[in-house]
Amino acid sequence: MHQFEFYQGWYIYIETSSPRRTNDRAVLLSADIPANQTKCLQFWYHMYGYGVGTLNIKLYANETFSQPIWTRRGTQQNAWRLAHVPVDGLTTSIRIALEALKGSGFRCDIAVDDVTVTDETCPSHVTPTPGCGGNLTAPSGGPVTSPNYPSNYGNQLNCEWSITLPEGRIIRLKFDYFNTDNGYDILTIYDGANDSATQLQRLTSSLRVSPITSTSNMMFLRFTSDSSITRRGFSFTYTSIVAGHCWDPGVPTNGYRDNNSNFTPGETVRYSCMAGYQLWGTENITCRSNGTWSDAIPTCEVGMSEL
Repeated sequence: MHQFEFYQGWYIYIETSSPRRTNDRAVLLSADIPANQTKCLQFWYHMYGYGVGTLNIKLYANETFSQPIWTRRGTQQNAWRLAHVPVDGLTTSIRIALEALKGSGFRCDIAVDDVTVTDETCPSHVTPTPGCGGNLTAPSGGPVTSPNYPSNYGNQLNCEWSITLPEGRIIRLKFDYFNTDNGYDILTIYDGANDSATQLQRLTSSLRVSPITSTSNMMFLRFTSDSSITRRGFSFTYTSIVAGHCWDPGVPTNGYRDNNSNFTPGETVRYSCMAGYQLWGTENITCRSNGTWSDAIPTCEVGMSEL
């Protein structure tokens, strides 16, 4: 999985070996989205292997699927990639459909994770940021990587990145990969414009890194390496939201929620499950004043009577 915030999660897949055939499809549908609203669909996708098929984003209304409004075909290398798809100008209520079509092979995958729909305009572009440091100002960006990634970084580096967004927004880093020489090659993350700000994290070794969130509109990162062993390094992306809001917690597979847009402190999201499924976990989660949720979202499992 791409998301490791709670060190747990679920995935769904379509079996690609027999009896599946080329162009068999699997579809995930969002909750209803009212007409005349501007939305941004954001998700991570992974398409890798010989004979990978197609991933489409479509709109679903009146029991009919639209033509794709976003599509990718074939292998996209062995990496998670971030996508933003604008959903606006709608004259009727719709649902967003994520459609995966089986390709010609069976040693391949199409996966999606961290799917969110937000009440804002999508960023105009998200571009890779390689090299040793840089100044980042887009609302979302990345992947940002250590030099030479996915090959090993070099010796005696001193790389600095600054992320500066409009006032009133906060920043969240999400790492796809992290591996440096333990204790000697270090990525330090500061909650402000430079290294005099509060230190958020000091990362070294091989780690599974939970998302890191700022308290202001600025972050500063410094990566240093010594003159001996080098590793593959790291890759991360960043997103932003209005300060004082919680991140969209998501909707469990086979589940519903009663709140699709108000994620301000004190607001509660209540979850329920489709018929035949039982809710596991906390039914209600509340947005806290520090921008985090009171608990992980629940899951919807097949009810005991169905086993």
